[in-house]
Amino acid sequence: MRLYKRHIGLILAIGLWTGEGMCAQETVFSGMQSNWKKAEKNFQRGSYRQALQYYLAAEPQKKTPKEVTLRIAETYVKLNDNRQAVEWFEKYLEHQGMLPENYFYQMAESLASLGEYNEAIKWYQKYGEVHPDDNRVMQKIWRLKNIDYLFEDSTFYSVVPLSFNTLATEYAPFAYNDQLIYVSNRDGFGGVKVIDGVNKQPFYKRYKVQLSWDSLQDRASFDALKPFELPFDSKHHHGPISFSSDHRYAVFTQSSEKKDNQGHYPVQLYYSEKVGSTWGPAKPIFLRKGFDHTIGNVVISTDGSTLYYSAEFPGGYGGKDLYKSVRSAGS
Repeated sequence: MRLYKRHIGLILAIGLWTGEGMCAQETVFSGMQSNWKKAEKNFQRGSYRQALQYYLAAEPQKKTPKEVTLRIAETYVKLNDNRQAVEWFEKYLEHQGMLPENYFYQMAESLASLGEYNEAIKWYQKYGEVHPDDNRVMQKIWRLKNIDYLFEDSTFYSVVPLSFNTLATEYAPFAYNDQLIYVSNRDGFGGVKVIDGVNKQPFYKRYKVQLSWDSLQDRASFDALKPFELPFDSKHHHGPISFSSDHRYAVFTQSSEKKDNQGHYPVQLYYSEKVGSTWGPAKPIFLRKGFDHTIGNVVISTDGSTLYYSAEFPGGYGGKDLYKSVRSAGS
């Protein structure tokens, strides 16, 4: 009996230790998977921060494929950390001499974001040689070669980070009734953390700050940050929201209450109509057949007649494209 308990204890210890303690919530059997396999699984389902931890743990191990260096770079691209992405692309180049052609564009974009315009142009040109039909390349090269001309008027403006920024992801600002509304996956208020089980990060929620104009300093000032809550909010992720100019219609994205074919709750497009002072229920906007296509970054025109949004629909140009949809006969 003691020997049996010893074996069970050893198995549990191995399961918890694998991956440098990152897998305390995993089962014993999933804990026995290699860091590489766990990284790939997390990457494929979009859990990039979790994937990065496993890729970094796998990188020095002998049995890990050499592609791990590229995967780390690509994961940093997904996380918008372009400096780290370039460093890992360059690490691969030191040992292999050339990137695979499907990484040329990512390398060019990362370099351009860091202001390394001449190097970015070289990689855009390499990408253009193997993808001559991609019209984006010549446009991007022209912009980088004429960057000084394009930024001539930038001296009339200054960009200042706002005091309520955090290290979390924060995006999609929208001005509404003298308020600035935006989306963030920062830690929530009240000391309660609600974590997405897929990416191990807080759910994205909408927040608001009251805007006012400081006439003495001739600049905008902001009151304390608060949650922006509406009766139709999803219990999972909230996305960008936009209002018509008369504030009668709201269009927004948020997690569906139904699972898609992969067992996930996809981010879908909804609208609500205000009756008196009360917002009605969230109603889905079906733009394409099928349920499992994520839609994001929605904006409604001032007259409420046209929606603009991004989506990764079949038949697009690749990745997320911009679309518009015109309201006609009430739909």
